Parts: sequence; structure tokens; C-alpha cells
Amino acid sequence: MKLSIIIATYNHCYDLLYPCLDSLIKYTDLSDAELIIVANGCKDDTREVVESFGHPAIKLLWYDDALGFPGAYNKGLEIAQGDYIALLNNDILLQ
Repeated sequence: MKLSIIIATYNHCYDLLYPCLDSLIKYTDLSDAELIIVANGCKDDTREVVESFGHPAIKLLWYDDALGFPGAYNKGLEIAQGDYIALLNNDILLQ
């Protein structure tokens, strides 16, 4: 696997995460990549939003308690299998 993209998120599933994932799927070749979403104590519909994409490259890590910014990214890094790793915020939009 060539690329691991890790996104930590804490709520904001509709205004930030959904548009972010939608743009990544539209404008990124994920055929040799994994997209790791770390739900960091989310209390909204994050799980449903991520699962609604149904994309095989997406992996969801769910934590009921907030791990904090560095803790969430460290959990994603622990499972990342890519040769290259990109840490993105959930407010990134590709165009």
C-alpha cells in the first residue's frame, strides 16, 4: 500500500467531515491507498456519515471518549499501512 490518509474528527460530521470525504473520494485515486477516519469522542452522526460512503478504502476507528488531537492521530498512525502518510484535518476540501 502506497498512501495512508489519516483524518481525526470530533463531531462536525455534516459541515466538515462529509464535504472533506466527498472531495477526497472525487479527486484522489484511492486504488492504492487507505483513508483512516479516527472518530475522537463523536456524539453526532459521524459513524453513519462515514459508513454512507461505502468506499472500500475507508477504515473507521471509533473511540467513545475523546482522545485529544495528538491521541487520535497516534491511533491512526498505529494501524496505517502506507509507505507514505498524510495527516489531514477534517476541514480540508480538494477542488
